[in-house]
Amino acid sequence: MASSSPPTAQEKVKAFQSALDKTLHDITQDSMAMQKKTFQCCVACFDKPGTDYETVGRCIKNCQQPAEEFSATLNREMQTLQNSIQPHSSAKDEKDRATIEKQMEECTGQCFVTYFPEIAQMDKRLRDYLKKQS
Repeated sequence: MASSSPPTAQEKVKAFQSALDKTLHDITQDSMAMQKKTFQCCVACFDKPGTDYETVGRCIKNCQQPAEEFSATLNREMQTLQNSIQPHSSAKDEKDRATIEKQMEECTGQCFVTYFPEIAQMDKRLRDYLKKQS
């Protein structure tokens, strides 16, 4: 019976990226109801009798606020995740760069395994945000 070798760092990175892509796809799909509500609200701004363009503009801005907040939340979540998996040191010279690159290669696989649960946590926070908007 042959034993399978543990996943390589590249395979771990690929699995992480695949899970992240799926989460982003699903969250975007789930945000469609909020987006629809936003557009319906914007269209309704034009249907109010006797409103001038400034009033319509304010109405539209208010309608777009939840979608803009969701977009900002999504961007913050992605930035937080990215900051978690990037090394926080910088190379001062070639020797440092070589050392950092070697360390990165050694810990890349473990890093992505460690931060894999962040995807599910991010997904939950974004879904909770969408629930509050509906």
